[in-house]
Amino acid sequence: HQVRAITTAELSRFLQAIDGKQFRNIFFIDIFSGLRLSEILGLRWEDVDFDQNLIRVRHTLQRVSREALDSVPTDGLVQVFPPRVQKTNTVLVLKTPKTANSNRFVYLTPALRRELMLRKATVAKQKAYAGEAYSDFNLVFALDDGYPVEPKLCEKWFKLWQKRTELNLPPLIFHELRHSSATYKLLESGGDIKLVQ
Repeated sequence: HQVRAITTAELSRFLQAIDGKQFRNIFFIDIFSGLRLSEILGLRWEDVDFDQNLIRVRHTLQRVSREALDSVPTDGLVQVFPPRVQKTNTVLVLKTPKTANSNRFVYLTPALRRELMLRKATVAKQKAYAGEAYSDFNLVFALDDGYPVEPKLCEKWFKLWQKRTELNLPPLIFHELRHSSATYKLLESGGDIKLVQ
């Protein structure tokens, strides 16, 4: 599979057709921020600074085997999420990125800010509705009960969604959205590389 970037025309069609509020938010943040899916799903609300218009990228959400968990440096391990199924050999973990360069800031554009504000309102409603059944891990993106969104589930949603739509566009894998981010920003900025950086 050759990696390709989504064009602005395709992006416009995608954004008009995308369904499911949380999935739309994840898609939108991926395409406009250039974050990896594991970084988006690892965002916590304290990482989003609406006053400074910044996202601090400090964690990744990953599924690891219980065996491998013993070899993960404890200083890099932020959270081990309780498994939803007891008889499983893997767990979801929130950890710090492998390299120091992965810790960075992403500027909140007005569009990204709006998406995250909508997400915050949705999470507040979910918490109110679920009450004590909500497991609050302070994640920006979580299932209706507060548990983390499995990265593979997100990729599956994206694949199924593309099949259901009648956009007749070449299939994309979720990771390709990240490659499209820089292309889109360059097009929107009139080729201003410094601005995009």
